[in-house]
Amino acid sequence: MNLLNAACFFIILYVVITSCEPVAHAAEQCVQGPPGLPGRDGQVGRDGLPGRDGTEGNSGTKGEIGDSGAPATCSCPARNIKQCAWWDRNLDIDSGLISTCKFNKISSHTALYVIWHGNIRLIHTAGTSGASCARWYITFNNEECINPTSIDGTMLTKLTNENQHIPTTIQGICMGQPAGTIDVALQLGNCRPWPGGLGQGNRYTSWHSTSRIIIEEMDYTY
Repeated sequence: MNLLNAACFFIILYVVITSCEPVAHAAEQCVQGPPGLPGRDGQVGRDGLPGRDGTEGNSGTKGEIGDSGAPATCSCPARNIKQCAWWDRNLDIDSGLISTCKFNKISSHTALYVIWHGNIRLIHTAGTSGASCARWYITFNNEECINPTSIDGTMLTKLTNENQHIPTTIQGICMGQPAGTIDVALQLGNCRPWPGGLGQGNRYTSWHSTSRIIIEEMDYTY
């Protein structure tokens, strides 16, 4: 270091030292410099923990009654259904018409669902064959159903002394009937042929009770 540089160093040091002066009633302080440049934004902090649920608020006031809704409507067609019922028919016959019920069928593209309920009885006639058989069946205008097939019920017995009147339901669906008035009936007759033959026996229908035919027109896909 030459003499010129040493002299400059001591002059700068003197200026720095003498720039601080005592401040009355306080410790020695330096004069505040100008504000620095704003710092850069720090990194985003992590999410805090979820807060706890608050206390439940008070119930609100009851709202006013709303306006009445419009009347309900139904686009469903009304059911076309009919029942014919009889008390104490007591039919001691071996063949023929038992009961009939007239029905007005609206469409030729619908089916008929038919139920007959009552009691029946068959007693075997000894010496005529090995067994007796009877057949109760439904007709439409005096013809049996052919679509898909007949609606019937049969009873077979070999007993000659059992006078039992048995509750029975005969039911089925028949397609292909035309629109208009239809006589739906229960008929009584012989069973279909059987090898060895079948006797007729003694038949009875609807003893001391109610019997009924129920008919309903219904849509049916087939």
